Amino acid sequence: MSSPQPPSDAGHEPGPHPVGPHHLGPHHVGPHHAWHHEVPPEGEGSSVEAPAPAAPASGPGTGRVVAVIAAGGFLGGPTRYLLGQAFPTAQHTFPATTFVINVTGAFVLAVLLVCVIEVWPPTHYVRPFGAVGFLGAYTTFSTWMVDTDRFLAAGRYGLAALDVFGSLFSGLAATALGIFLARAALVRRSPGWSRA
Repeated sequence: MSSPQPPSDAGHEPGPHPVGPHHLGPHHVGPHHAWHHEVPPEGEGSSVEAPAPAAPASGPGTGRVVAVIAAGGFLGGPTRYLLGQAFPTAQHTFPATTFVINVTGAFVLAVLLVCVIEVWPPTHYVRPFGAVGFLGAYTTFSTWMVDTDRFLAAGRYGLAALDVFGSLFSGLAATALGIFLARAALVRRSPGWSRA
């Protein structure tokens, strides 16, 4: 009794040589070799082209942004210098001028960023000029740390702690106040604002 033949593919006549490399046995002889059915790998004779890379988003060039930052720093650095000359502090006393410069810089930075991000239409140069350039040069981390190091070297540990933690927490408070006031002004200008 003969065993049943496996069903052939629909629409094809059964033949002596099954089609497909998975049917090839070790003693198969004929024109149907496995390499006839291979698909060439991508990039090796394939007619499918890779998609073109997306075009970069339009915006200002790096050179222009760097120039705007430099212009802001050109104004911010001298502003801090002139304030230091106008309101000098004696050696081994609390550096009130540097303290005020850093705290006011934190406040102005908070207000500026709220305006740039939440109020004004999108711009390319305001943030680099004001936040990075001007305020980056106006405020000073290095002078703050140098003053603290001088206090520590002189044994004025109380002033050193006041300089570090006072500047840190005052800067955080100034930032929070700047964000609050800027957003409050934004709410006042919105059409639906009322005192209720």
